[in-house]
Amino acid sequence: RADWSIMLGGLGALRPKYKGSNQYDLSGFPFTDIKYKRIFFLNFREGVGINILHAPNFRTGIAFNFYGGRDEDDSDSLKGLHDIDAGFNAGAFGSISFGKFSAKIKFQQDISNNHNGFSFTGRLGYRASLFKKLIMSSNLRATFASDNYMETYFGVTDAQSSSSGLRKFKAESGMKD
Repeated sequence: RADWSIMLGGLGALRPKYKGSNQYDLSGFPFTDIKYKRIFFLNFREGVGINILHAPNFRTGIAFNFYGGRDEDDSDSLKGLHDIDAGFNAGAFGSISFGKFSAKIKFQQDISNNHNGFSFTGRLGYRASLFKKLIMSSNLRATFASDNYMETYFGVTDAQSSSSGLRKFKAESGMKD
């Protein structure tokens, strides 16, 4: 139907076992990208959300995203560190495109009280058609994260230091990716 756009498929990913890991897992998961008109969307990259303002080359909106957790059992390197539960972020975004170039900013805040932090991501992109059905896309992306976010994933508290043997470490806000 003209109002709906639905794409279904599968993806494979090679990604770190947990944030900051040098060990990788190969995993597969379903790919879903559902859009209703230019208002509602549901996909694995942006989550579930609505476009509040939209034009052919511009959009802003709000979205809710799921994020995964981390278990001590994921790696021997995590022994003595606490588990981090999976949860949800709420956020706002804006994107604009000019021909082959695009830019996007996104703010996300934890609403599950797992890390109580936020992140801010910026992306610049370039997209070119190489052949009729082959498109190349290049992106430059950076993410800044708050003290609470960084301390949850990368810090080592006194109690964690005692149980893990790692030195205490206070992670502070800064560039995450």
